[in-house]
Amino acid sequence: MAVSDFLASTALSRRSPAAADRRRINPRLLNFFIQHFRFSAFRISFSPRRIAPTAARFSLMQITTMVGSYCDDTHTAFRTEPPLTKEILECAVTHFFPAGLGDMLSTRNGLLVVARVGIPNSVVQDYARYLTSAEMKVRKQQGTGGTKRQVSLQDRANESGVPLE
Repeated sequence: MAVSDFLASTALSRRSPAAADRRRINPRLLNFFIQHFRFSAFRISFSPRRIAPTAARFSLMQITTMVGSYCDDTHTAFRTEPPLTKEILECAVTHFFPAGLGDMLSTRNGLLVVARVGIPNSVVQDYARYLTSAEMKVRKQQGTGGTKRQVSLQDRANESGVPLE
């Protein structure tokens, strides 16, 4: 049974034959939608309108290796590309990492140091994603001259009652 025949035979179309004809779906139109749209339970996206990824848009902070010389019984160190800075880590902890992980993370010589051992691959991928988001946020702030960041820092200093250096 064709989709249009199925739709025409539903309970809604049984009210009157004329209404069923008005509700009947054109098979050409249905094929167009099937070929050009992707349907999901929450959204409809149009395939041809995808924006091609560019290097500037998707420069990912990647966790490339675990550095054994900085690891011990309680800490694991990862090399990142590009090297991790304190500013990016602070932004990631403040805005992207789940609450409670901030005191477990630090940076040393461009490495991400985690106060944890036995970290699964999925968690390492999450860390890379959080760091990428932070890197993009920091770049965006630097692109605007850092004025928003400076205002934010001054607000924090005023709130805590300590002068900003």
